[in-house]
Amino acid sequence: KLVSSLDGGINWTITGNVTGVTVDITSMVFYDKWRGICATTDGMIYTTTNGGLDWSPYPGLPHNDNTLLKIYGGLTVGYGSNHNFLLSSDEGNTWQEYGYTDSINTPKYVKIMNGMLYISAGGNTWYKCDLTGQILFQETIPGSNPVRNFAFPSENEVWASLWEGGSKVSVPGSRVWKASTYPQQTRVSGVYESLNGQILVSTSGVDDDHAMM
Repeated sequence: KLVSSLDGGINWTITGNVTGVTVDITSMVFYDKWRGICATTDGMIYTTTNGGLDWSPYPGLPHNDNTLLKIYGGLTVGYGSNHNFLLSSDEGNTWQEYGYTDSINTPKYVKIMNGMLYISAGGNTWYKCDLTGQILFQETIPGSNPVRNFAFPSENEVWASLWEGGSKVSVPGSRVWKASTYPQQTRVSGVYESLNGQILVSTSGVDDDHAMM
């Protein structure tokens, strides 16, 4: 079933039955209220032109592990593979595959800013590379405190959420990390960018909570 909202999620309506996709969808983006693309668990990309009711597989794109999709301006990126990523400059009509110059440990989140990819990866590591996959910088936060994820609110700021407590912030490339003003004894399960430029800190404990910074 396709369930849709036209008022920002206040009210929802069952629009109809979805056709064309027979497996679970892992990620979905829309360019307007009718045209969108999705990636599925079987490594396929599908397109829709009627708001998500009917989907067609993208022709010519082989099975791939890039099953997470994001839109940044005129670019759509598909990521998830540790070897390559997909890039479209025409709203998903055509795709180009680019290989990283080195293997990336489990890309969890990718953001495009001014022609650069900022990648939150596993192993306490984040990367910066150009749009052809050339890795320009990588940094691993040392120590036994696991980093749950990195966030990139701007080119001048990178945040790290620390599972054993607190969050840190750094200027990309400086390799200098400072504790944020968020309570450092609190386990942090994630840091995320909000639409108004602030950082959302998600915590994990007896009373799960979040805060804006």
